[in-house]
Amino acid sequence: MNMNTGGTPPPPQYQAPPPGGGPPPQYQTPPPGGNPPPPYPPPYSPPPTGNPPPQYQAPPPGAPPPWQSPGWQTPPLPPRRERHGGDFVFPLILICLGVLFLLGQLNIIQVNWSIIWPILLIAIGVGIIFNRRSTPGWLIAVLVILLVIILGFMVVPNLIPGMGMNLGETQTKTEQWSQSMLGDAKTLLLKLEAPAGSINIHPDAGLGANALQIITTSNINDLPAPAGSRTGDTYQVTASYRQGPMSWLPFLSPFNWGSVRLERDISLKTTLPIALDAQMTSGNILADTNGLSIQDASFTFTSGELTWDAGALVSSANPRITFHFTSGRAQGRNLGSTNFREMNVEFTSGSGVFNLAGLTPGVHSLRVGITSGDIRIQVPKGVAYSVQVDRTSGSVIVDGRSFSNGERFESPNYTGATTKLDMQLGITSGSINVEFNAF
Repeated sequence: MNMNTGGTPPPPQYQAPPPGGGPPPQYQTPPPGGNPPPPYPPPYSPPPTGNPPPQYQAPPPGAPPPWQSPGWQTPPLPPRRERHGGDFVFPLILICLGVLFLLGQLNIIQVNWSIIWPILLIAIGVGIIFNRRSTPGWLIAVLVILLVIILGFMVVPNLIPGMGMNLGETQTKTEQWSQSMLGDAKTLLLKLEAPAGSINIHPDAGLGANALQIITTSNINDLPAPAGSRTGDTYQVTASYRQGPMSWLPFLSPFNWGSVRLERDISLKTTLPIALDAQMTSGNILADTNGLSIQDASFTFTSGELTWDAGALVSSANPRITFHFTSGRAQGRNLGSTNFREMNVEFTSGSGVFNLAGLTPGVHSLRVGITSGDIRIQVPKGVAYSVQVDRTSGSVIVDGRSFSNGERFESPNYTGATTKLDMQLGITSGSINVEFNAF
């Protein structure tokens, strides 16, 4: 109801036209009192008088609130996002990689990334599976606890006796074998095995009556001393260490203790043909066999670096030489002077340069197989050769020419040559380059 009692008149009210048409609506000023003047032709009616109906009325005293009344229903909550176990996998992967990288930078451990990456791919696959289905929280908790325990044993290797390496003060010990101890043996087998560290092999004319000397510098308290034994015509000297968690927990093999010191210096002075078998989990080997006779040589690395200079060997044994690397780098110089009958180069990943200077007359076999990596073979210029290629991807180049999968080739001078190199080159990814140089 309008209650205008004076002053400015209220705004004009709109009047609908009468039924059947008529002149346009007229605006009339309502009289004092607030209601527009009649008439109100059908179907119109005057505005209601009195107060408008209330929009909300409070419940009477003592009445229950509406949400406690019969028939009241609580409005539904928005749908809640379901948590998946996989939501934790990727952050855990990042945390673990960060921890490993930090420990490696602090020289607490050494990480073999060639093994870590496959483990990382497996973890990503597990994360994808967990993201597609709900996984109980206890399973994630168990995995985290196991990871913490493993990292704990890596950082504190003596946490539980027998589980880690027994480390102490660095000591140096020397073992020697004289020519008389070797007796009438026809071959000297030198077997070396270490989880980490370094090995240096070299000739030493100043050994006197000794044919072999091993100087070990290490802080491993329970490190076995090198031992020698005779089997038939072969005298074997073994310098090996396989104890600690890496021997009975294979899944810890990607990690090697940065705090461990294990160095071996091996001096040789003998005319016996030497069979060399060296295996390293992680570390490096520096070998100089100048003036020695090599019967066989095998180098196996999980991760590490090898440098071998064959020098001017005294050899007529036609050795078999093997380089097997999961990951790492290798460099061989003057390998042709070994007069090898067969040389195998196998790389899962890594790089290598193999110099065949000093290649002697005869037929020599070279087999190269790499999954991923870069291999260079340097051959004396003018050596006749044949090549057979098995290539999935990557590149194979021999004497400046690119070879495709299944291709075979013989150099023009192959038939009547006295020094021949037969090559079988297999590659999945990477490159193999055989160069012919004048040394």
